[in-house]
Amino acid sequence: MAVFSVEAIVKFKSSTGYDLPSLFLDFESFITNQRDRVIDFYNGLSRVPDLNSFNELNRLISEFDKLNNIIENNRDRFSHTLFWELIETISDMNTVLETIDNSSRWLRSAIAKNDFTPGIEVEHTLRMFQTLESVSSNIQGSTDPQNEWTSIALRNDLEEEDYTTSGGNNLKIGFRNRATVEISSVVDTIDGESIYGKDLKRKLEIDPTTEDLVVLSPKKTVEQSVLILGELKQGDTPEYPGEGIQAGLVTGSNRAAISYPILTRQITNTFQKDDTLKSIKITDIKTEEDSVSIETQVETRLGELITNQSQA
Repeated sequence: MAVFSVEAIVKFKSSTGYDLPSLFLDFESFITNQRDRVIDFYNGLSRVPDLNSFNELNRLISEFDKLNNIIENNRDRFSHTLFWELIETISDMNTVLETIDNSSRWLRSAIAKNDFTPGIEVEHTLRMFQTLESVSSNIQGSTDPQNEWTSIALRNDLEEEDYTTSGGNNLKIGFRNRATVEISSVVDTIDGESIYGKDLKRKLEIDPTTEDLVVLSPKKTVEQSVLILGELKQGDTPEYPGEGIQAGLVTGSNRAAISYPILTRQITNTFQKDDTLKSIKITDIKTEEDSVSIETQVETRLGELITNQSQA
């Protein structure tokens, strides 16, 4: 933080009547004594939120909002260099509070901001021949699916005759004891489809209403990710030049010359780098003139299946 002078604080109070020293002391006390209690809750280290700490965080954020309005309304008075370091310090402190307030996103927590329910619930459509035991094992990550599948049935008021091998049942799936979800590629509170994150369209577009870049929904984001990964060639990503399919492996090759084990390994390794995806299955590989058509079936972290066909 910038170093400011006592003179700046005195003149600030004489101009606005606002008591900065008291606010700064409250801020320091919160950072020293209460910040970790907020972060520990979103990290899953505390089962019960410390409401005093959350209330103090909200109060400080409100005070800094008020202070920012005062600065904005009196900006002509604060144009002198005397106040620059002071205003920079206030801005830095405000950023610290906003970061703490968004801890659930930065920590990829399943606990939404100010929603103190230590768990998430997502929707899942039962696939053909999929049993509740497999949902409990593969979607919930249960270590005892033979018994815990009953919680899914009870949550959705299902009796045995309510579901068949044809699938199609819309279920609510709860995740217990998952305060933090291990997803590194998404910065958000992990709640249902938010696990997929949000991305810009591959071909950038401007929304005529908002006059801003078009942002994809989480579902469209994961579908676009699968499409991009399926077409990725080694060297396309400067930061990770080894990711993707080796172009020389298939270009100009005949069917007999293609090394399918290497091709399969490169495709699998590429998709495994995206932790919003759970697994990939290569369902078909065809040669078409001087290229190879690859069909894949990708399962997302929420158990949804995405079929993709790309040219290598």
